[in-house]
Amino acid sequence: MADDSQPTRRVRVPTRAARIGMLVGGVLLLVSCYFFLAPLDRSLINGVIVDCGSAVRPPTDHDIVVQCAAVPGQELVKGLVVAAVGLLILLASPFVFGTWVRVDVAAPTEDEPGRPSDQD
Repeated sequence: MADDSQPTRRVRVPTRAARIGMLVGGVLLLVSCYFFLAPLDRSLINGVIVDCGSAVRPPTDHDIVVQCAAVPGQELVKGLVVAAVGLLILLASPFVFGTWVRVDVAAPTEDEPGRPSDQD
């Protein structure tokens, strides 16, 4: 038990399950970044590959926009959904799986009694 003369602090620490949930949420946020930034290609019927930009940088050329159709929009929605799920898991894990309280006790300083002497 901690002595009353020593300063203590109470720290709330997530449980192991909450930390794993927060890690999964962080990984999902990274996956959503991939969906936002990854280049998109589409193969046409004749085998030509068309660069469709990315979800955050759709193509501006009219011919490419027609050929790519809704591909950048679909990837944007997929990235937003994965980001929302990742953020929800990241923020909800400590509430669902709980936390525990750790009490930290400061080590005694030199002018406090009870500290072993360094000089022998």
